[in-house]
Amino acid sequence: MTLDYSKISITSDEAAAIAINLFDIKGDASVLDGERDLNFKINTKDKNYLLKISRPDEPAAFIEFQTQ
Repeated sequence: MTLDYSKISITSDEAAAIAINLFDIKGDASVLDGERDLNFKINTKDKNYLLKISRPDEPAAFIEFQTQ
């Protein structure tokens, strides 16, 4: 059975939890549009951050391009 990764979704609350757990950034998350990635703006008291979550089947070269 093949998983359909296009149906993966993450809520704003889940994105905020990911930001805390992985990057120790505590803030409110809001969804941003994205063609392929799941994108969130993380608003903290001092700064705003962009959290990009790539799908598991995304080619490494494309992720590296996005990071640049």
